[in-house]
Amino acid sequence: MEEKNHYIINPDTVLIKSEFDSLGNHCSRVIQGRESFLVKEKPADILNNSMLYYGSNLPGGIQSTKSKLGNISMCPVVVCSQLNIYWFPLYSPKSEKCIWLAFTHVGRPEKLSPLKTRVNLRFGHSFELNMKISRFKAKHNQAAELRYITEERNQKGLVYYYDPRTGLQLVSEKNPYYSGSDKD
Repeated sequence: MEEKNHYIINPDTVLIKSEFDSLGNHCSRVIQGRESFLVKEKPADILNNSMLYYGSNLPGGIQSTKSKLGNISMCPVVVCSQLNIYWFPLYSPKSEKCIWLAFTHVGRPEKLSPLKTRVNLRFGHSFELNMKISRFKAKHNQAAELRYITEERNQKGLVYYYDPRTGLQLVSEKNPYYSGSDKD
């Protein structure tokens, strides 16, 4: 079985979950594409290091999400909006049973029983989860809302025109409803 010391999330990363190695060290099981391997870092460390790589960090990402979605717990995060990498936890990131999922790789969940859900993922992966399907869908929907808001805000901008002959300056907003505040 392949093991890695460090890992950076990329667009093909599907899942990161807590796992302990044979020596009892807290590590992560990573699914990337069709591959699965162990990384000698906790899930929160992989998320934080990946976000640092792309220009943020996990605490800042959580704070940013809360400014967009409100004061929610176990909130999704933007790892890299330019690469469409949005992740959400199924349990507390501090929990030893933490599982993080890539929003774009989650398929339709299936209700197996009132408290059990099968989560279908891209590349043919799936797993069973002791969670109501409604709770899973709520977490997935929070990630969808975060993605929508982030993409809307990233599309805002100004078009600036300057004519050096006349000195004419024009500024046009791409989104005429932009209020200039952080909360739209």
